[in-house]
Amino acid sequence: MRRTTGGLAALAGMLASFAMAAPAQAGIYTVYACNAGGRLWDNRSWEQDDPINGVAADQDCSGDGNIGLNQRPGDRTADGAQTALRFLTPAGTAIADFRLTKRIIFRNPTQDGTHRYHVVTALGGTVIEGAGNYPNAVRERLNGQGRWYGYPEGNADTGIVTVSRASFPALAGYQGDARSLTLRIGCTQRGTPCSSTGAAHIANNIRGAEIDVNDPTAPRDLTVDASGLLRGGQVAGSDPVRVKVIDPSGIRRVEIIDVTGAPAVVGSEDYYADGGGVQTDRGASCNYRFSSPCPQLSYGETLRPTSLQAGRRKLIVRATDTGGNIVDRGPYEAEVVTPSDRGALNGGNATETATITARFTRGNRGTRRTIGYLSKADVAGQLLNSAGQPITNARVAVLTRDIDDDDAKLRSFVTTDGEGRFAYRATAYASRLYQFAWTSHVNDVRYAANGYVTLLARATSTLNPSPRSVRVGQRVKLYGRLAGKRPRRSVDIVAQGRAGKRGRFRTFADGTIGRDGRFRVRYRFRDPASRGRTFQFRIKIERDSGYAYWGGYSRVAEVRVR
Repeated sequence: MRRTTGGLAALAGMLASFAMAAPAQAGIYTVYACNAGGRLWDNRSWEQDDPINGVAADQDCSGDGNIGLNQRPGDRTADGAQTALRFLTPAGTAIADFRLTKRIIFRNPTQDGTHRYHVVTALGGTVIEGAGNYPNAVRERLNGQGRWYGYPEGNADTGIVTVSRASFPALAGYQGDARSLTLRIGCTQRGTPCSSTGAAHIANNIRGAEIDVNDPTAPRDLTVDASGLLRGGQVAGSDPVRVKVIDPSGIRRVEIIDVTGAPAVVGSEDYYADGGGVQTDRGASCNYRFSSPCPQLSYGETLRPTSLQAGRRKLIVRATDTGGNIVDRGPYEAEVVTPSDRGALNGGNATETATITARFTRGNRGTRRTIGYLSKADVAGQLLNSAGQPITNARVAVLTRDIDDDDAKLRSFVTTDGEGRFAYRATAYASRLYQFAWTSHVNDVRYAANGYVTLLARATSTLNPSPRSVRVGQRVKLYGRLAGKRPRRSVDIVAQGRAGKRGRFRTFADGTIGRDGRFRVRYRFRDPASRGRTFQFRIKIERDSGYAYWGGYSRVAEVRVR
């Protein structure tokens, strides 16, 4: 990761007073999409603005490995219309640099009475490359820089190239103040619409993106509750501290620092879980596929010291944002009567660190399985200590996080046997990440080892016809309701039908399911040959990231034509 984070070195120069917040230290963090940074990411940072007719947005890195904009061959777009796939940084931050693996293809035969499209890339308000029909001044300027392809509006193909800010002469004077990076396809206003024929290929696509975001300011509104360790009077060294803090880029780390003598971190939580950190109390962690990667702690996060000594201590509380900027509060006086006590080890043969493995016991016996709604799936796991030996009689927490939710929920506990093994039966109430989590000590509130499996539940719904028997020429209404959780936003559906009980279902309409989980479509029987036959209908429920289920189908409904 290309990130700057605050560290203990900053404490070395501290003087006596910590009453004011530490000075801001500008930092850089990197956001990833698709094939970038040596791994594959899904896209959660590039979104389409202002959809237009004739241009489709691909916002999913899976499948072809691209995100981008693609003009639909043979379609038309209104004069002056434009759409963008946009990366936008959080408020108060800006793009410092970027590395894109991308390709522009511009092959645009047109229909009569129309003109060609344009394809451009822009940082903020500055167009840095492009092709096609665009205002002449911009084309001429970029052509002189070698960044207008097929000048003035001829066919062009850049091939797959990797570029950065330094690749574009138009950014030589960049002041580091742009919040957006955009891919655009549109129709420059010329008095006629834009079009293409079936032989066209117009695309502005990204195979991998790394965006360096400059976060120049420290976290805001760090408040520390006068409770727990900081309530006054005699306290235990394991009493918690509760903090609230927010920042546009999120909070990467919180710490309790003992400054009685040489500064020492006596309690900390780093929320970059993929790098060995932990989750927040609500199960969130840093994820660098988002433009604001780390969680906000506006609700109040509990931080527990783990190595605080007894005696009169001076403590400060520090928060570090995603960019590495820090803010401190304190010092606070605490009379610690016992050192931090984490309790007994959790299980026989327990060590400070361990490893949990978890697998489904049927099907492919892997960590990912797709089953029907409310079906059961058995999981088997094992807990091994740092030497590879089984940890026996240990309590392992079972938590779940629905795929449309950021918060993990504690569901139950399982106990390991003499081989360190445990079993759990999961029910597909929704598509969920199952987390099997172990604390090394019974009093710990953060997990030292985690194992994960993903159970994907297929969507399903009721489907009812009204009426169930119709005449030729009449309409039938098909309505139903999703099973399980309601979607957070509308979900696309496809209505399908067939004559009889065999043969392929054929699509006859599409629509959406609202946030109430209900849908309704209609079908009219027009063909006289339908008379005397029975027809079957079903609804295909499309997969959607805002819905906690995999794609699936409704129940089948039958209608008789009289």
